[in-house]
Amino acid sequence: MLLSTKNLKWQIVGRRLEKLIEQFVGLYKVKGIVSTNTIELDLPKSIKIHPIVNISRVEYSCISLR
Repeated sequence: MLLSTKNLKWQIVGRRLEKLIEQFVGLYKVKGIVSTNTIELDLPKSIKIHPIVNISRVEYSCISLR
């Protein structure tokens, strides 16, 4: 799964660089389905957000994670 960067706060020196950031980051495994609209992702420690996110913030990727 790819995680949306739309509402993530990034440490950016110049505000002009914000539009150059990718719309989606990572290829993260799904640990589990919490409810019909939330999933738990296997996020690295460098991403400091809660691992349970709404499905509107993720995008399915057909790339294999072997």
